[in-house]
Amino acid sequence: ALSVTYWPALNEFAPQTTLQSLHYERASVLFNLAALFSQLALAENRTHPDGIKRANQHQQVSSFIANKVSQP
Repeated sequence: ALSVTYWPALNEFAPQTTLQSLHYERASVLFNLAALFSQLALAENRTHPDGIKRANQHQQVSSFIANKVSQP
């Protein structure tokens, strides 16, 4: 089994947690990837048609990945 240790992001004094769940780790990685593509979409220059197209593509990838988080 894969053991992954997590530390609380907002409370440095809270105890760490170790989980043996590959599904939780997969969901965490996919969530972070979706957030990354969402940020890439926001960073595009949307005043030009090419920037709008790239932002739309990034947002579609983000939505696709976020949808995969809820699937087993």
